[in-house]
Amino acid sequence: VTVLTGAGIGFAIGLMLFFFLLNFFGIRLLGEWNRWFTWWKFIIPIVTFCMLFLAFRGSNFTALPGGFFPEGAGNIFVAMSTGGVIFAFLGFRQALDYAGESKRPQRDVPLATISAVVIAVIMYALLQIGLVGALNWGSAGLHIGNWGGFTGSKWGATPLYSALQASGIGALLTFSTFLLVDAGLSPTGTGWIYLGTSARTNYGLGVNGYGPKGLQWHNKWGIPWLSLIIALVIGCAFFVPAPSWYKLVGFITSTTVLTYIMGGLGVPVFRKYAGSLRRPFRLGWASLFAPLGFIAAAMLVFFSTFSTLASVYGAVFIGMPLFAWYFAIKKGWAKALPATILGVVFLGGWIYLNYMGGWVLRVKPPVKGAWGFGAYDIALSAAVIFFCVGLWLISNGEGRKHVSHTAWFFFMLLAMFPVEYYTTDVGGPKNPPIAFGWGALIAVGIAIVAYYWGVASGFETEELAEIVRNEGAAAARAAAAPGAPVGGGAGQGGQSLPSTSTMSGTDPESRRPGPGS
Repeated sequence: VTVLTGAGIGFAIGLMLFFFLLNFFGIRLLGEWNRWFTWWKFIIPIVTFCMLFLAFRGSNFTALPGGFFPEGAGNIFVAMSTGGVIFAFLGFRQALDYAGESKRPQRDVPLATISAVVIAVIMYALLQIGLVGALNWGSAGLHIGNWGGFTGSKWGATPLYSALQASGIGALLTFSTFLLVDAGLSPTGTGWIYLGTSARTNYGLGVNGYGPKGLQWHNKWGIPWLSLIIALVIGCAFFVPAPSWYKLVGFITSTTVLTYIMGGLGVPVFRKYAGSLRRPFRLGWASLFAPLGFIAAAMLVFFSTFSTLASVYGAVFIGMPLFAWYFAIKKGWAKALPATILGVVFLGGWIYLNYMGGWVLRVKPPVKGAWGFGAYDIALSAAVIFFCVGLWLISNGEGRKHVSHTAWFFFMLLAMFPVEYYTTDVGGPKNPPIAFGWGALIAVGIAIVAYYWGVASGFETEELAEIVRNEGAAAARAAAAPGAPVGGGAGQGGQSLPSTSTMSGTDPESRRPGPGS
């Protein structure tokens, strides 16, 4: 794995500071910059695709050994999570995260979300077809048909550039220089957009009470500046354990997709307990798409490979003591002293078992002398169960309800962990005992159980009941006084609808009624 040097990490941090300044001065400045970069990111791939077809070899599709799956079907699914495929399509999320700053979100959000996915599918499919057709095996230093050796070949780091260089065509050689420039410019657009997205996620934590109110502090341009600073610090911190593109992308993809499972659960739960709330968009065939979306998100996490999943679990579980120290105490579920002790004990255990396990925060896991997987899995499961049981014991009735109704989530994570390790193509050992198809089928079964368990665990919280009452009262006032605005926003019942990821509260289905939902 190619990693950044110390100077490279320093340069990357400098870029993060530049992205911070772009975001700090508001969506207008950011949007102006992004407009021109969007055109650049459209034009360069389209021209590249056209250029590649000038060096196209149809034999790469028809005359090579191995058929359509020369390396096996499993590697295709693994590449979706680890090779940047899913990462390339995550841009649709930003339309939702910036929805609160749109003048016409009901029109703009669906348009931006759908077009982001459709355009990306077309562009990346054409680029992939062009690259495969233009692949010159001799120039790449590979035997004909050796697809598995491509990543480590001469072309591995710069495939599109190398394809144009190997063509020998003057126009393609000239254009290849633009690809090198694009390799630096295009990712910067992703960088500043994702930094802004992270700031708005932190803002949502503050709005919904999962973080301090300071996360909602705005500057005069309407940007949550403290949330932005925290996002900057966390982003820079990840250069240390993940100083390579592949490791960082694999981690980001899996952690992001893991959050998407809440959407599939939230739709049926909200329709049950808050079906009367006004919303600009209603999903058709929700009984089909909700579980399918949940299962798809769970499987993308499963396909991320074991080494990536171990780091994802490490990041998820380290949030548990933070939950005890802040949220459980703030909500009055647990007293400060026992919650603090529980969090400290779990954090100490988490540090020890992940150090001895040898998987988390390592460039080339597992490290020499680390525990075997069996010991690591048992220790990790025991630590998580210890924390959950401990939090339940020290909590009052309301807190125990929330803790017990979240059991489906920990079941899914802990049950998938050994299946991931022992499944071919996504597992840890050299010769995993479970074939890819069977492992994937077991993972789907776990996801189905977790979905219906999670839906059954959903319940109406006091906050959700209050929102429903406030909107009902606002609707009654509107009926009594024609012309008055209808909705659950600020100024109606004295309460603004909370939002988990944007700076507006227009979509009730983005808000969860409780941890069990």
